[in-house]
Formats: sequence, C-alpha cells, structure tokens
Amino acid sequence: MRVCNIGKLFVFVLLSAQIVFGQFVDTIPPNVEFLIPGNGGYFSCPMGQIILKITDESPIDTESSFLTASIRMFLYDLPESVTSPLDSIYRFSIPVPLMDGDSVFLL
Repeated sequence: MRVCNIGKLFVFVLLSAQIVFGQFVDTIPPNVEFLIPGNGGYFSCPMGQIILKITDESPIDTESSFLTASIRMFLYDLPESVTSPLDSIYRFSIPVPLMDGDSVFLL
C-alpha cells in the first residue's frame, strides 16, 4: 500500500464517522431535580433563585439553558446565571421581587 492510499483511507474513515455520529438524535430527556425550592416549597425573601440539578447522558447546551416562568400572569425568561460544564447544578434567578402570595409557575 502506498502512503497516498493510507491518507485517503484515513480521510474516508473520518468522513464516515462524522456522517454516522453527526446524525445521532438524542430522544431521551434529561433528568431534572428541584433542589431549591423543593417540590411544593416556598420562598421567604423577595428575591429568589431556582436551583435545579440537571443530568443527561448527552452534553447539555448551556447556551440555550433557560426557564420560562409565569409571575403575576407575566411571562419571564429566566436565563441560567452560573454554570460549569463539569457541574450539573443550574441556577435561575427570578427577575422581579416576589410579594406575599405570589406564585411562580414554570412552563
């Protein structure tokens, strides 16, 4: 075998791997666990933070990690504030002060 043919074979293997693995569709959703507040929990201060533990077998796209919350019938996008690609803890700050009796619904 000549050196030229080995190079072509190497390029063919790389292109084949890209086609095979590039078309993989992840159909299994991530596992999400509420840390703060817990399920049915309450905030005791006007500014709150929702902290989730999100785990997935596939990498999580931190650029598009956000929650949509309904507070007093207004919709807010809660961008993820602090994350590390090595961590599974995601923090979402509530953008408006909460008053007594307010509810936060995540959509």
